[in-house]
Amino acid sequence: MYCSECGKELAENIEFCPNCGKNLKINEVAISPVIDQTPVIVEKPKDNNHLANVLCTISLCLLIVVPILVFIILLIMSIINSNGDVSPIIPAFLLFIVYGGIPCIISVLGAYVLMIVARVKCPKSKFAKVLMWIYIGMIALCFISFLISIIACGASIVWCGNELSNSCNYG
Repeated sequence: MYCSECGKELAENIEFCPNCGKNLKINEVAISPVIDQTPVIVEKPKDNNHLANVLCTISLCLLIVVPILVFIILLIMSIINSNGDVSPIIPAFLLFIVYGGIPCIISVLGAYVLMIVARVKCPKSKFAKVLMWIYIGMIALCFISFLISIIACGASIVWCGNELSNSCNYG
């Protein structure tokens, strides 16, 4: 045992330190540590990988399956209504654009929302990370194709205008 005041080594069962005179009985009670014997339970963080897999799978289904099903349903409707007069693909495509656009847009937005929820709830999920980058790539490709379409339309308008003015001059 050592004195808490001066640090001198002391014999057992003495009341006062012979070096500094400190009362050791009071300090023993005051500094005796209370040891808690209850075990400390450290919880591992939950593995939300299953949740991420479910959310990402539903997201992919919304992105791919719903537009295909809408197109198939509209194709069947146009075949039933065509009576063999025209190719059913053209009316089905037009029906898809007119009537299938809103459900497809909603399903694509739902797919993106579910992917974002999966990334927020399960940031370590590889499936959600890969799906996020695929969706970002798809958005980039859509944006690039939209720009190319606008440039092509502008070029064709200019070309048609030049052809029209040339035909008027020589006509």
